Amino acid sequence: MLIFLLAYLGGILTIFSPCVLPVLPFVFARSEQSFRGSGLPILFGMAATFTVLASLAAVLLGWAARVSPLLGSAIRRAVRAQVAAAAAHGLGPTLRRSLGSALTRGIPELRAEVLGFFRVVYAAFLFLALVSGRSRLSIADGWPDWRWVAWLAGRADVMALIEYGLFALLALFAIGLFTRTVYWLIAAGMTTCVLVWIQSRQSTVHVWIVAVFTILCLIPVPWHATPLSVDDAIRRWRGRASVRGLRGKSYGYAVWMPGLVLGTVWASAAYSKLEGGPEWILGGAVKYHWVIDAAKGAPVEWGLWLAHHHWAAVLMSFCGVFFEAVFVLAVFARPGRWRYVLALTGLPLLVGFYLFHNVLWWPWWFVYLSFAIPWTWLYDLVASGVRGWFRVASTPTPPPSPDGHHNLRPVHIVLIALVCVHAMLELPEGFGRFASYSNTYASTAVFDSVNPINPVERLWIGYGTARATEVVDAELAANAIRALAHNGRLSPAVVDWIRTHEGIRRLISLRRLAGESPPRLTLTRQRRAFDWTQGRFHTPDPVVVVGRIDLDSMTVIKE
Repeated sequence: MLIFLLAYLGGILTIFSPCVLPVLPFVFARSEQSFRGSGLPILFGMAATFTVLASLAAVLLGWAARVSPLLGSAIRRAVRAQVAAAAAHGLGPTLRRSLGSALTRGIPELRAEVLGFFRVVYAAFLFLALVSGRSRLSIADGWPDWRWVAWLAGRADVMALIEYGLFALLALFAIGLFTRTVYWLIAAGMTTCVLVWIQSRQSTVHVWIVAVFTILCLIPVPWHATPLSVDDAIRRWRGRASVRGLRGKSYGYAVWMPGLVLGTVWASAAYSKLEGGPEWILGGAVKYHWVIDAAKGAPVEWGLWLAHHHWAAVLMSFCGVFFEAVFVLAVFARPGRWRYVLALTGLPLLVGFYLFHNVLWWPWWFVYLSFAIPWTWLYDLVASGVRGWFRVASTPTPPPSPDGHHNLRPVHIVLIALVCVHAMLELPEGFGRFASYSNTYASTAVFDSVNPINPVERLWIGYGTARATEVVDAELAANAIRALAHNGRLSPAVVDWIRTHEGIRRLISLRRLAGESPPRLTLTRQRRAFDWTQGRFHTPDPVVVVGRIDLDSMTVIKE
């Protein structure tokens, strides 16, 4: 009787699943018989039925595809879609688990109190970034060329209010009050400020792209679920469990994501250099870039010596590409000694940027240090030497997080994937694949024919006379002569700056006391080239006058 009831129930369940359950009534109804006499014939019958029907369907669909090409194309698309859907259904969970595990294998399980310590350092960096970025704003034809950004660039009063608001938010973030909401506002405000700085030509996308990406990607970090914060004190005052002793990858994500952002940028830079083959390395391409930047005032002249020795330049070119390509391996390496060894490959890159290119991108330095510093070791070192509320007792087996923040969420995986994909794309204006310094020249002769070296420009008062005096620290006046010599007019801002420049005012007074009139400001230029055999610069052409400014009428004198 029980068998008949099960068979009847199996027939009812076919309403919900027409694939498997229709077979159950027949199986249950003949379950008292032997498998050879009952189950095996059913299996053979099902196999034969499916085979015949599938073959018939294939023949009919093939005939229809030959009769109508349009119908055949639709059939092929439908078949591909069904196959893809079946594969995604069968392999999707496995692929998602494998991909997620591969992308997050390097994220350390950080303690909550270490994240609280990092939060204070992070707030200090953002504070310094905001202080250094504050300067006189002006509207310029720069990227991103959005109306609201250009409007903010021309409204110093509005930007001042935004900056003061950010200072207050950073103070709240540092002490850990309303941390989650505050960080959202900080991310929006810092992104706005960076766009305005780029719009007004005070900075470039390259300087800030790594920092901005890091700021935005750290939004999912559970900043509010950390000790050393007012939020945690309020949580304990309300009788809720403290977050002290908790650990997890969602905390470690905060110090790991900066490494991913920087690592993918450097990996894309290495790819850009090798995309056309090994010529960038074999041609010693770094020597061309070091010569160009040495003419702009690099701190040392070591690049000129390396440019003079071809194989030394080849070796340094290889090291640069190797370090850029290897650093990203530290990101996906499991936490441990070898991670920090691999992370050291980023240090010579940043030091080389400054020594050979005079590029001190300190936002890149902070992003690098956020990943390369062993924050747990540093926190334990500081905590062991400071008594009081900074000391935290360790727990051998941390309890699970009451809010579930010890585990990663889908948003973390999505952001990680977006950062990786972003580095693969070729986007304009410094975004996407990092292609700076990836160009090269076929030979030194081609480089000399193009001559991208900056010429020697000097600003004078009384040029052409025996009492000619060079004016230093007057780059704005030199830019004005370059840009405005064609129309003979100066902007009011440039006029005011020249009249108030202490050095120019002093020299004008001396010229007038000596009876020289009218005083003129002259910009001269002399072409500069590099001698590859001697390893030094030389000036093969005579000095030419770019333009003059009459300091009495404040007009550009046309030659």
